[in-house]
Amino acid sequence: GQQAAGSGQQAAGSRMASLRELSREEFALQELWSAHTMLGISHLLALRPVDGLEECYRLGHHVVRRFDVLGVVVGFEAKSNPKGGHRLLIVLDDGSAVVNCIVWRDSSSARDDVKDIPLGSLLRARGRMSTFRNQRQLTAWHIFVERDPLAEPLRWLELEQLWREVYLRDPRPAVAASIATQTASRVARP
Repeated sequence: GQQAAGSGQQAAGSRMASLRELSREEFALQELWSAHTMLGISHLLALRPVDGLEECYRLGHHVVRRFDVLGVVVGFEAKSNPKGGHRLLIVLDDGSAVVNCIVWRDSSSARDDVKDIPLGSLLRARGRMSTFRNQRQLTAWHIFVERDPLAEPLRWLELEQLWREVYLRDPRPAVAASIATQTASRVARP
């Protein structure tokens, strides 16, 4: 039994070794490229940047650039911008790590419901990761105060499922199949 399992792992390893890394042009063919990748904050902060691509990060063999995190507000500060609008600094803690979320609002889009977010609120933030003074932060374009008391435990269950079914899966075979299908359809056209 162990020998059969070992040979199966070797075969899987040799198939993986024969797959090349995705080129930059192929990143957009991955299912996670245009999605908001849901992560725990510790996983968000541990992502490795992609060389030569600003604000793109490696999640296994996936390349991701948009993120969705959920956490408890443990810090909040609103500052007015002399040119109009304001900046919100929201510190989120999901139990695994803490991240600063920056939200920029101009005067016309400033909404009263996000100007004063109470400490202890459960908040969902969507945006891109950036670096400010050598510290990673989430520059959020959407924030939502979560009202469902079960949102946090349900998020952890959802993250576990995403890791198992999506994040740990290698996207390269699907990208190769997509390219082959596109090439075949171009060749088949008169």
